[in-house]
Amino acid sequence: MEGTDIKEFFFDFSYLERTTGESIANAIKKSLATNGVNITRARGQSYDGASCMSSDKVGVQAQIKNLSPLAIYIHCHSHVLNFSIANACKVPAIRNMIDVVNAVYLFFQHSPKRQRFLERVLAVSAPDMKKKQKLTGLCKTRWVERHTCYETFYEMYTLICECLEAILAPHDYPEMYTGWPN
Repeated sequence: MEGTDIKEFFFDFSYLERTTGESIANAIKKSLATNGVNITRARGQSYDGASCMSSDKVGVQAQIKNLSPLAIYIHCHSHVLNFSIANACKVPAIRNMIDVVNAVYLFFQHSPKRQRFLERVLAVSAPDMKKKQKLTGLCKTRWVERHTCYETFYEMYTLICECLEAILAPHDYPEMYTGWPN
């Protein structure tokens, strides 16, 4: 269609008493109507694979398709990617890497003193690295956040190792402990 601009934007949160296909579809229909969006003009819909969303009999996609037959349902690509990552996590080398990243994150996260020491190592060894001061935790369902977590860990890897070595052998790293409270 020439001259048609397709736009995607967020415009509502809706509280749901129930999460059945019917109640979710009703909330979507109500929200679209409130915001002046004609549901009959919908040409696509994408949700996760939960049956309340994807069922072609009672799911949200079926309810919307009854009102707008041209609104084809496509399983959300982000959820498909998340499933792929979850399956990849069954590979021992990947699972071990994820476990190590998470364990190191928790090691610093659960101790303000260790976190401050990591910040000290960053300040002494990489003073130009102002942007990253903390490791990021793993989110089990959001692959974009996982990427941020791994990226941060990768960027800070040598400094994390230096920090851990300084914790184990403080006499080998006197510059880290100068002025540091005992």
